[in-house]
Amino acid sequence: MAPTIENKIAFQYNILKRTVNLITRKRKNIKMFYVNCNNGDDIITINYRFKNAIFYKVGDKITTQNSVEIPKNKPAQNVKLTVYGLLRKKTYKLELKKDDIYIKSY
Repeated sequence: MAPTIENKIAFQYNILKRTVNLITRKRKNIKMFYVNCNNGDDIITINYRFKNAIFYKVGDKITTQNSVEIPKNKPAQNVKLTVYGLLRKKTYKLELKKDDIYIKSY
């Protein structure tokens, strides 16, 4: 499903609003508060929270939300989470196991 023009405008507005809020801060480094996952029957919900994040890229999906749902297709999955801040970018590799999540920053 292709995003509508209203969704694109709302996304750009959220990015602009977060950028303006971040400009006024003294420390602009990206800091991870938490990352966890909830296993459902056929989906995995990944919840995350970062300080000074403007938007996130999980796999191929770009979002400003603090959670994303991915389909469960094998016991161990690797998901790439990229956090974008003001002139900063941090990438995490999330390895999702049966009941655990392992995080590697690079």
